[in-house]
Amino acid sequence: MSLDGSRGHSSSTEDREQNVGNKLKYLKNFDLTNGMCEILPNLYLGGLRDVTDVNQIAKNKIEYVLTILDMKIEFTFQKNMVVKRIRIPDSPSENISTFFSEAIQYIHEARIRGASVAVHCLAGVSRSATIVTAYLITVCGLTFFNALSFVSSKRPAVNPNFGFRMQLAKYEKTPASHERQRLRELFTPAVFDRQWQLDRIATRAKIITQTSEESTSEGNSCA
Repeated sequence: MSLDGSRGHSSSTEDREQNVGNKLKYLKNFDLTNGMCEILPNLYLGGLRDVTDVNQIAKNKIEYVLTILDMKIEFTFQKNMVVKRIRIPDSPSENISTFFSEAIQYIHEARIRGASVAVHCLAGVSRSATIVTAYLITVCGLTFFNALSFVSSKRPAVNPNFGFRMQLAKYEKTPASHERQRLRELFTPAVFDRQWQLDRIATRAKIITQTSEESTSEGNSCA
């Protein structure tokens, strides 16, 4: 199965090939983590290198992949892998929030089924981190700050660009609650609420621990 990922911008074939080559060269030399990171049970965040690693795919039992790229790449996924593609550059001017609803539904459907899903962009730093943060805001009821902090605690290198951060902050205000209600109706209240409780417990425990550690650190610094 192929992954294609160019959106909206016209350029020559030669320029596109050079752009892809440069990005792949960057990725090859990009030492980020030891692999994809588990954010919540059955939800993983990583880069292109991680989802093309058959060992990681097998180890984490990945059945669903959400690809967020702006370039055309040809490679083969494992048989029966479900793949969804979102084409968007990592640019502050891009409106990534237009993809929140479909991406969040895709992720949640996989997890509701008990399947593991991997969300990735090129390096697992900005685009995919933005989508996963939006997911936590929606299905866990977290604020933008707490959601991003939680994702960062699992994958320290995440760093959505400024434009994406602004969109997440805006999404938290009202759209997230509307999306949450839509998903609750789609998956039925009983199913959605059961997953909601599990995810709230998982995220809340981590956030409380972080807050406690920060308070202790601040107290020590003032002593």
